[in-house]
Amino acid sequence: MADLRKTCHKMESHDYNLWEGIETATLAGKNMNRSLSILFFCFLFSTAFSQEAGKVKFQPKVKFSNYQAIIYRGAIAKLELKNPEHRRFRTALRNGYKSGINFAGHYCLVYWGCGSPCQSGAIIDVTNGQVYDIPSAAVGYNFKKNSRMLIVNPPDSNSYYDRDVIYAIPEIYILNDSTKKFSCLRDL
Repeated sequence: MADLRKTCHKMESHDYNLWEGIETATLAGKNMNRSLSILFFCFLFSTAFSQEAGKVKFQPKVKFSNYQAIIYRGAIAKLELKNPEHRRFRTALRNGYKSGINFAGHYCLVYWGCGSPCQSGAIIDVTNGQVYDIPSAAVGYNFKKNSRMLIVNPPDSNSYYDRDVIYAIPEIYILNDSTKKFSCLRDL
């Protein structure tokens, strides 16, 4: 409210105070339209400015096609839940595994909510049923069936993200198929 007052204070004329004008208009029935119009304009202006201030276009130097993977065509292995941590999420893993290969040629990437904002997940190697951890996210993931690249906290549909929300800045990870570990690309 203080920011709105500061913004609107600049719009006051020398003989008309917006805040007193609203009270006067309410009591006396005068200048109501003018007061409400100024107040509405101030609200729209401050809302529009605050929503666009921290928006940044996500323009990575790499693409999914830079990290292509060959799609596995063999039999799908039974899910192996040997790790106690993975067993805690067995329902999400089992349900997600039913969707089949959706990441890096022979993995099923499964994720679930773990609070607000929080996404956690795992990849399951369909060739042997083994489960491996993935980086956690705040707003989700973007990935392809034929690529080892994983975008954590992807931008919106117009490729923008809010740089002021530090926990939701997009990051690109690449899966090392030999070690089953993800490496973050810092130089986007």
